[in-house]
Amino acid sequence: MPTTRTCTVLVAACVVTLVLSTGAHADARACQKALAKASTGLTKQTLKRMPKCLNKDNAGKVPGPCPDPITAAKLAGATAKAEAKIVKACTTDDMAALGFSGSCDLVTDEGSAAEAACRLLPVTTSTELATCMTCWQRADLFEFVSLLFASHAVEVCGGTLGLDSGVCSAGGCASALVPVPDQHDLTGGDFDCQRGLAKAGIKYLTKRSKWLSKCALDGGTRQACLGDPGIQLRLARIAVKTTSKIAAACRNLRPIPNAPFCCRTGGNLCVAAGDRDACVMSGGQAQEGKACGASNRCDNVPGGKAFPWWGQCPLRGCDNFSVTDLGDLDACVRGKADETIDATLCYRFPGGGWPCPSPSSSAFLDRR
Repeated sequence: MPTTRTCTVLVAACVVTLVLSTGAHADARACQKALAKASTGLTKQTLKRMPKCLNKDNAGKVPGPCPDPITAAKLAGATAKAEAKIVKACTTDDMAALGFSGSCDLVTDEGSAAEAACRLLPVTTSTELATCMTCWQRADLFEFVSLLFASHAVEVCGGTLGLDSGVCSAGGCASALVPVPDQHDLTGGDFDCQRGLAKAGIKYLTKRSKWLSKCALDGGTRQACLGDPGIQLRLARIAVKTTSKIAAACRNLRPIPNAPFCCRTGGNLCVAAGDRDACVMSGGQAQEGKACGASNRCDNVPGGKAFPWWGQCPLRGCDNFSVTDLGDLDACVRGKADETIDATLCYRFPGGGWPCPSPSSSAFLDRR
């Protein structure tokens, strides 16, 4: 039979064990929160700095390509700040408790050069974990920006689209990005439309990300979070607002990869030109929404005004659909935002509660 002193020692040992266990859990929780804050901060800065640069590029206030040196420096600072938060809060024990396996090979079915670079990174220290997280996030965010700013997609993705891009995630499917929209600066209604739809899409992504991230931090799985009535109501409201804002910004414009233009040479006279650059090089001026008619005059184009955008929505795994009007465009913007959010949460919660988006995951909303 144990003595009173022995029982006291045993109880004390149990208390110490409980405190240590609770403390270890709290540390892992602090690491998970740091991952969320770092992700939110980097998302906000990327989706602020890149559109600002591209809007200036359209207006001729910066020469391009974006990110220009100033924007690149600010994004580098934002990345460093995000990584510092992770390094400060996370230990190797936290990483193991959260399910990080020692490798940055978090998504196995994607294949762009940018993704391949992320996949090869080790994750054995908090510094390596931080680099891994920001690597994947940058690739996904730049892909989202390239979708919004379709007429600047090539410059956003480092000069090339598809699997050879070292900047953008490509969803594992290069053909989903064909045909490439006309790449040129926008003016007038085209510029207003692009700027407005980008602003609406970014607001949708940040709001949805905030609500789902909070639910995930509270222990919710993707299925549970998306099934929560309160979250469903919030998501429905922001979806309606996004649709309304895109419609207001783009009005009656029609999205099309290769929008018509007329190479005007003087007055209303025009000449045939293979593309806008050839028109300008020959001394002409590209007039959007017109076509050079049989009488060598700039004539209106049947079907209404158009602006350069994707003819197909490039979702992951080539699960794309045709974009022929603003309803399709709106569905594409929200669908791509959903994929981007799901990917970010997938990286931060490797235990499987938040699976990475795929053609069968229904990551995107109803298309119409």
